[in-house]
Amino acid sequence: MTRILIVDDSLTVRKLVRREMEQDGFEVFDVSNAQEAITKIPQIKPDVITLDVEMPGMNGFDFCRLLRFGQEGEFPVGQEFSQIPVIFLTANANLEMRTHGFEVGADEYLTKPPVQGEIQAAVSRILSKRNHFFEVTALVVDDSAMVRSLLERVLTHEGITVFTASQGKKALTILKTQEVDIILTDLVMPEMDGVELCRKIRKELGMMEIPILFLTSAANKESLLDIFQAGATDYLLKPLVTEELFARMNVHLREKKLKEELFSKVQQLNEANRIKDDFLSIASHDLRSPLNGILGFAQLLEMEEDLSPDAREYISYIQNSGRFLLALINDLLDLSRLQAEREEIFLTEVDLYKLSETAIGNLKHMAIPKKIQLTLINEVSGVPWVWGNVNALTQVLNNLLSNAIKFTPSGGQVILSLNQEKGVVIAKVRDTGIGIPPKNLDKLFDKFTSAGQEGTAGEKSTGLGLHITKNQVERMQGEISVESTLGMGTIFTVSLPQPK
Repeated sequence: MTRILIVDDSLTVRKLVRREMEQDGFEVFDVSNAQEAITKIPQIKPDVITLDVEMPGMNGFDFCRLLRFGQEGEFPVGQEFSQIPVIFLTANANLEMRTHGFEVGADEYLTKPPVQGEIQAAVSRILSKRNHFFEVTALVVDDSAMVRSLLERVLTHEGITVFTASQGKKALTILKTQEVDIILTDLVMPEMDGVELCRKIRKELGMMEIPILFLTSAANKESLLDIFQAGATDYLLKPLVTEELFARMNVHLREKKLKEELFSKVQQLNEANRIKDDFLSIASHDLRSPLNGILGFAQLLEMEEDLSPDAREYISYIQNSGRFLLALINDLLDLSRLQAEREEIFLTEVDLYKLSETAIGNLKHMAIPKKIQLTLINEVSGVPWVWGNVNALTQVLNNLLSNAIKFTPSGGQVILSLNQEKGVVIAKVRDTGIGIPPKNLDKLFDKFTSAGQEGTAGEKSTGLGLHITKNQVERMQGEISVESTLGMGTIFTVSLPQPK
């Protein structure tokens, strides 16, 4: 059962508080002055003390200070009782009195006469929040032994593990060996002030996320600007009010915890993404080998002279499906590689005309069966140098040209033209194909979209080529756009920066 000791020179108040607390199931004791309380505390070992301020002999403030800090190091009721929670109960509850009460070690401050249930609520708050800051560690830095002792008592009472330092150098030593969740530091200290300490914590120790709260009696703009420029999280004005102290601490500790949880989740997501990419890469490589075997044997079967028309048709189905799967695997590998190489790619001067010639030569095998004319036009005076990456540019040109061939009917045209304006080279791939429906243009560069169409010869699309193309262009600090008219054709425009 929770034990309550009432210290008040008013018999009426003692009876009032006793009746309320006994109704709520507390075991209640009462005395009329501080001297009696000093005698009673070791005997009854109370869990909470309610204390009047104005009493004959020793007033409530002096008694609370004596209970908390002793007199010349001596605790009249024993140091083991110095942490008993104290609730001041007084008719004088102005801000100055409340502040003084918390300075001498009060936990709560209530006004007489108390509202029904108010004392019980205060006791419940005190007893329930003993573990509110469970597993929190704080560092208190102040050259005043009294302030350090006061803060240590108040924080320890809330379940906080406290380290103390009388000056900045000792604080830095503690931080190098101990894990700390929050720092409370004085502003004005000898040798190293709070501003210098804060800078060293942020820069030399690299502790950028730990909350640092300044305790200061200076509230001028210059001082506040200095502490925030040094990396302070917040500040509190002396004399401290414990409700404000814990409210500020709670906010910043919660923010720190949320940041740590967010960082942990980001790390987990990155690891999951890496595992996915690794699996995708391994699976794609393992799929490609047997698929090449299927396509190879299908080609051998197609060379047989005595095949029936149905057998040749079946083999063509096998080859078409195999080529589509192979294209999908290659695109998945490219996508996986792009996601793994999120950092900037190496850029250098590239002759875009020479690269375009190679791309057109490599894709003639696609154009010839459909009798599509491939044309390269260079309208740049001189060599069309661009600032790019050879491998990425080759992939961009191959994707755009093969796409144009795929969606252009037999006998059509695909033109790759190079032009120049305002420090960029513009490459346009124009076809006379079937065009793209307007509703599909906005999602054309999304993953796994094929714009709902097959090629003019039944070619299938993986829906990854244009997504990869856009990523590669943007990695080279370029831009890509598309315009299309149904039944008339499509134009893809790529703008790439020229070397400076």
